[in-house]
Amino acid sequence: MKALKTLKTLKFAKDALFSLCALVFIVYIIAYPQETAQIVWDGLALCYRVIIPVIFPFLIFARLFTRSVLFRVIGRILNKPAGLLFNLSGEYVNAFVIGAVIGFPAGAKAVSEIYVANPSPQNKNQAERALAFCNNCSISFVVSAAGIAVFGSARIGFILFALQMIAATITGIITRFMFKSHTNNTDTPLNAASVNTNDQTITDIISDAVTAILNICGTVLFFYIMISIVSDISSMLSILSAYGTDILYPIIAGIFEVSSGVYSLTALDLSMHHKLLLSAAILGWSGFSVHFQIMYILKDLKLSLRPYFTGKIIHVIIYTIITMIAIITMVF
Repeated sequence: MKALKTLKTLKFAKDALFSLCALVFIVYIIAYPQETAQIVWDGLALCYRVIIPVIFPFLIFARLFTRSVLFRVIGRILNKPAGLLFNLSGEYVNAFVIGAVIGFPAGAKAVSEIYVANPSPQNKNQAERALAFCNNCSISFVVSAAGIAVFGSARIGFILFALQMIAATITGIITRFMFKSHTNNTDTPLNAASVNTNDQTITDIISDAVTAILNICGTVLFFYIMISIVSDISSMLSILSAYGTDILYPIIAGIFEVSSGVYSLTALDLSMHHKLLLSAAILGWSGFSVHFQIMYILKDLKLSLRPYFTGKIIHVIIYTIITMIAIITMVF
């Protein structure tokens, strides 16, 4: 009875907090229409300057590549290494590659399609573990948004992407033992059709890309507006002034939305090394906006999200550490 009352109290508190936050945002928008309009324009500028020009064409051509014979050959070549490293069937190599090439939330979508094709207990364990490391920022995003936009160097972007993939691989190995399967998963046959790319026409691919870019921009814009309003209110109330608003803004932004977090580093007056470490942490965590997309994709599959969030935390730590090592060894 006490537990039920506690749950009801927590639910009421959550609903009350949500309602209060919504009311605060509405009051701000009414009280400061010009500032709100400028925030929206800045968010749209982030979409059309950084996200759409690079990610939209990449979504199309990356999807075309995943339909090719070469992509399937690469998956078969990596089948045995995947079994040795992660104790996963070769299908999840494709999910890992898709997640790296196309970016969020393509990796999770590929994992979900593999699991739906064979919803066995053995495959459930594999899918949950694959989610822990198959969802990463795409190479185009890391190179353009982090490398070129923040550091003015595509080379730095490629290095950050390589470090991200190393960290993801190490995360996959660690989570293999943390969420151990009691069966050998390497004997599961590769079923490339479960990653549903071959049945699509070029029109379907373009349509999917348009839908995906609208969803991405919509999510980015929502969190950009929310973060900017919270930052503005905090500045008005001098809440963050004692703690250094400049450095806290990209941290807070990165917790909620990866694009806003990374892009905000461009205006930050910090050394390159500090920006590299912040970039690694933001890219590794990827933001709650991405996590919400993943949760939406998996909502009907009854897969545990514990390995996913555990993997993201491990990924952030490892990514930041190996970036620090790369800085010390002057890789950048």
